[in-house]
Amino acid sequence: MARNIMKNILISGVNGFLGSYLARELSKEYQVVGLKRSTSDICRLENIENLILCDIDKVGLEKIFKKYKPCLVFHAAVCYGRGNEKLSNIVQTNMLLSIEMIELSIAFNVGTFFNTDTMQQAYLSYYTTTKKHLRDYLVSLSQDIQIINCKLEHMYGYNDGKDKFVGYLVNSLQNKIPKISLTKGEQKRDFIYIKDVIQAYKILLKNVEHLPRFFEIDIGTGEQVSIKEFCLYLLCQFEKYQYDGNNTELDFGAIPYREGEPMSIDEDIKPLLALGFIPKYDYKKGIDDMLSKIYNNGILGGGGALSLINNQQEFHVLQKVA
Repeated sequence: MARNIMKNILISGVNGFLGSYLARELSKEYQVVGLKRSTSDICRLENIENLILCDIDKVGLEKIFKKYKPCLVFHAAVCYGRGNEKLSNIVQTNMLLSIEMIELSIAFNVGTFFNTDTMQQAYLSYYTTTKKHLRDYLVSLSQDIQIINCKLEHMYGYNDGKDKFVGYLVNSLQNKIPKISLTKGEQKRDFIYIKDVIQAYKILLKNVEHLPRFFEIDIGTGEQVSIKEFCLYLLCQFEKYQYDGNNTELDFGAIPYREGEPMSIDEDIKPLLALGFIPKYDYKKGIDDMLSKIYNNGILGGGGALSLINNQQEFHVLQKVA
């Protein structure tokens, strides 16, 4: 009996928070080609089936596209600038790499390009600014390829980076930091759990043939909660897992609001709901699920082995193909 041949899809930033969750879920139906750097930490990618990793600092992007000919591209690679990266590095990742990947997607007849964008405001500096500028190019580029621009609200979950807000809070609580300095926390945000984010992407993928050439969509739950309320619930639930107690103080008001910081987010998830999306996690259920994974070994499931395709091995294969 003939074996079904899986179609290839490409995910940039596959070792990151969003990219790894996309890879884990979509590898159930596709052969995932994941882009990373040779220095990337791949701990999030353990036991994912049907995953090939390519080091883009060792292998040219064009050769990767030529070899694997993906039918879909999910661009999840971003540079937030939280590691004191130079502006040139932020622009390179958030704009130039994005445009190069779209150009290659057009050249190799990729069906749809999913771009990761943000609903966050300009006060978050270079990251948001570069994302906003990239958006200006997406509309014109969509004349040659379908582009789905996914504007994410405050995404969080198990295995998130320690340099992001929720990951920082969890890490601080785990290490029993005596005091965490925060703003007053009155500003409201739409905290969307990573599992709901992945379901939103799957809904978009299911409906992709019915969407226009350029389709921009907000991805959130539609429910906004104050940062203070979110933090207090996280602390309360966290204490249930620390049997020796936790005396961490959440010092609300220790940090002033940033200039121009909005007190709420302007979002519209009606188009996403119309496609069939139903968020399953409010912020409390999301926090509970995240903490449960952290304190129960955090096994995400899956099975299989990684195929590591990089430098000389990959070049040799491509030279033979050529």
